[in-house]
Amino acid sequence: MGILQTVITTIICGLILYGIIYILKSRFGSQPQLRIRFLQGSSSSTSGKPDNIRLTWEGYLEIYNQTNYPALNMCFFWPNTNTQLPLERLEPPHVNGMETRKLEFKITREFPREQVLKCPNRFKDLYPSELLSFVLILEYKNEKGVRFYTRYERNSDTEVSTYHRQKPDYYVELKLNFEDT
Repeated sequence: MGILQTVITTIICGLILYGIIYILKSRFGSQPQLRIRFLQGSSSSTSGKPDNIRLTWEGYLEIYNQTNYPALNMCFFWPNTNTQLPLERLEPPHVNGMETRKLEFKITREFPREQVLKCPNRFKDLYPSELLSFVLILEYKNEKGVRFYTRYERNSDTEVSTYHRQKPDYYVELKLNFEDT
C-alpha cells in the first residue's frame, strides 16, 4: 500500500506542477519586447521675431517589436517631468510582431541672432537638452492583457532599452496614453 500511495502522490504532484507551468506559460509566454531607438532627422533655421533666429530639430523614436507577439495599448510615461519630447500620436497604439513603428517629434527654439551667428556649428552647439538626455517608460500589453514595460534611456550618444515584467520603481503617473488622447 505504501508504494501505491507514493506512486499516486507522485503522479498527482506531477499533474499539478504541469498545470501550473501550463497556466504560467499561457499567460506570460507570449511576451512582446519593444526596443526603442532615437534617430535624429533634419535641422533647419528660419527668421523669428526681430533680431532672432528660429532653429528647428526633427527626428523620431523608432519602436521595434523584436518578437512575434503583438504589443497592444501602448502608453508612454516620463519619469522626469522636465524632459519630455513632443511626440505625435501613434495610431493604432499597437506594434505587431516583428514590426517597426516611428513616432516623430519636432522641437523649435528661438535664439538671439548674435548668439546663433557666433556658433560655428549652431545646430550642434545649441542642441536642446531634452534631446541629449532623457528617460521614458513604454507600457504595453500582450494578447492576454498582461502588462510589460520597456525603459529607454538616452545620454548623449548612448542608448539603452531594458525590458521589465513589473512596473519599474521610477514609474511616474505622467503619461502620454495613445488611447485617451
